[in-house]
Amino acid sequence: MELKKKLIYLLGIMVAIILALLPTYFWYDIWTKKKLTELAKGTHVLNSAANAIHKRWSLGDYDGIFKTGEKKCGGILGKIKNLDPFFFRCNPKVLQCLFEKDPVKAKYGSKIYNVNISAKFPPARYRPKTRRIYRPHQIAEDVFDGVEIELKFQGAHKKYRLQIWLQNICSDSYLPQRFYGHGARGESDQLNFDNFGRTIFIDKFLVRNSDITEWIDTKPTDQGIPYPKVVDFPKPATNLSLNQMKAYCQHSGKRLLTPHLFDAASFLPRNFENPKPIKVYKPLYPWGHLKSQFFLHGAQKRNTKIKKEDCRYAIVEECMGLKTMDEQFVNSTWIEMYQSLGGVFEAFNYSFSLKKNLKLSSKYLKAASRWHQIGKYVDWDGVGFGLNSFGLGDSNGVNIPFSEDGKFEVGFRCYRELSK
Repeated sequence: MELKKKLIYLLGIMVAIILALLPTYFWYDIWTKKKLTELAKGTHVLNSAANAIHKRWSLGDYDGIFKTGEKKCGGILGKIKNLDPFFFRCNPKVLQCLFEKDPVKAKYGSKIYNVNISAKFPPARYRPKTRRIYRPHQIAEDVFDGVEIELKFQGAHKKYRLQIWLQNICSDSYLPQRFYGHGARGESDQLNFDNFGRTIFIDKFLVRNSDITEWIDTKPTDQGIPYPKVVDFPKPATNLSLNQMKAYCQHSGKRLLTPHLFDAASFLPRNFENPKPIKVYKPLYPWGHLKSQFFLHGAQKRNTKIKKEDCRYAIVEECMGLKTMDEQFVNSTWIEMYQSLGGVFEAFNYSFSLKKNLKLSSKYLKAASRWHQIGKYVDWDGVGFGLNSFGLGDSNGVNIPFSEDGKFEVGFRCYRELSK
């Protein structure tokens, strides 16, 4: 009987303890669920904001807010009405304009939340901060230009933070490690090379006047370069001497491109899977292997009339009277390098083999000119822009019929090679 009383007493104590703890457990459960819910909300809001920033970074003005004038910014983004789409992609100034003072809007459920960003914005296109990234399947070790941004979201009880890295994927292209040809087809078939063990990135576009303005604004010494007109900002920089081109590339942490690397980025490989082919094939044009498919071949053989759609491949003399797309977005090569044929003259640093430094294929030559093919170069004195500055004396009677003022535009692009 005494044992039974003790058991009932102990059972009563246990029930009392359980009843006493139930409210605590109940409120703890509510608090835990609330905390997890807030954590989920904070994480979701930050990820949504990060996706919005990544989309704006990679796609640029995808919704037309700059084009229509809905959003206006200072500097170059506010001075030119018809900027081409490239200016809005991978452009720190666009993000700065959109989000430095106004928060990123992120939706969670039915509500819109504000996410603030913190970043040091470098000049657009001008060698931003670098970070080391590992790519075991492509490049053992690499450094990419980009911008580091911290997102901040104030929750009910704590502040949430997320750091993101915006990689500059718009300015240059990686040159895969393989065997390459160099020089024009049939003229220098034995000039081959490889870049095994080298990590090389080539500018997709010619350097523009907007890039030069940033250089002028930030360079420590005067190079004697006139400040470009605002309306010319989107156009290729074409009034620099060869030494000034080299100086710009060096100041950007790069080098002036050479003819053999330009050829490597232009000749379309027959077999992408085999980096060590027995024979390196050299097509005439960068857009395919069958020359008969392209308008330049037809113009050279049959003097066919050039149509507007032909100018998508190369801005030749006949294209100057047609309203075409931005000439800098013409004829992307297999590694996405633009304007490999046509457009303005392009200057290079002297190659390891050819003693020439200028691509003659340009808007100054008619489509029927045989200079419109990969690997054909002449010599430029690197200083003047008149006809006498270009070594055309032994150029098979080349005829340059087009020049508004007797001077010719010479553009350039850079490349960077990462150290091991």
